[in-house]
Amino acid sequence: MASSANFEFTPTSFGTGIHNRKITFGKLYLRQVFAGSATNQSAVIQANTATGLGETAVNNWGIYDGLGSGAELVAYGQGMHTYAGNWQNWFTMEFEVQRFKGSTLQIMGSSPGKSNQWAVVGGTGDFAMAQGVIKITECKFTGDEKIHELTIDGYCHMELPPVPTPTKLGP
Repeated sequence: MASSANFEFTPTSFGTGIHNRKITFGKLYLRQVFAGSATNQSAVIQANTATGLGETAVNNWGIYDGLGSGAELVAYGQGMHTYAGNWQNWFTMEFEVQRFKGSTLQIMGSSPGKSNQWAVVGGTGDFAMAQGVIKITECKFTGDEKIHELTIDGYCHMELPPVPTPTKLGP
């Protein structure tokens, strides 16, 4: 994986016996391709012609560890987005990078402008019971493609090692 992505876990405890780890992922890039042979979203419901509302598309957005052609695929953003005054997004971030292969984050949020926040509302695998926020900022737009920089901050469940069984050492 290129060195531009920043994946960090920090163990935390809230004094209640509940143990979590802090997730901090930076410099991830979501590529939204509207047209051409590499398109990664498709309209499934057309907008209401009178109001413009209701357009719905399914997406399989690529999320990479950099901007250049040598960037490695980290995850896919698989789900849907609907226009309801702003674009409403809900999708699963399915990790492909070996370190987190098969783990997911569940994402929901609105996209009213070039800089937004989406909620992390769950996860599986290494990100079990995740919750947090994704800061999303548009960083490049061409006619057929929009690239957003993602920064993820949150918490997820941390598996603790099993407590050893006590053994008697003497009389």
